[in-house]
Amino acid sequence: MARKLAAVVFSLGCIHASSSFALGLGDLKLESFLNEPLKAEVDLLNTDGLHADEIRVRLATREDFERMGVDRAYFLTSIQFEVAVDAQGRGTISISSDDPVLEPYLDFIVEARWPSGRLLREYTVLVDPPVFDQAVPVVSASERVAEMDGEPAPAKKKDN
Repeated sequence: MARKLAAVVFSLGCIHASSSFALGLGDLKLESFLNEPLKAEVDLLNTDGLHADEIRVRLATREDFERMGVDRAYFLTSIQFEVAVDAQGRGTISISSDDPVLEPYLDFIVEARWPSGRLLREYTVLVDPPVFDQAVPVVSASERVAEMDGEPAPAKKKDN
């Protein structure tokens, strides 16, 4: 009898353990710069056979922002989330906006829901300005005009 009871408890423990695998949200990979529309991607972790239509992702509610002590900037309301899960079960969330990001710092909370759970994750993003190629020399307009007219370039001043 004790052996059967142990087998039942073990079986229930296995069932409970398999249902405890929860969907996760990975790190955010930013693909845009300051003064450009937001474009980023987040990996979905442990999708465990979930389909894209079973996973709902959105900006967290105002109450969630207040509870977690995060300011909810107006720009965040324009963010769109798109979930994709491939045939191998790898999932991603594409995060985008139509409006350009004007602030260099974004702090927001993402809510993910699936049939057996809900998850909140805060993301803090530093949005860098675009990088300019330093290899290209900057030429002043007067030098460019002189070059086109065939005039010699003015001599550079020497420090005494």
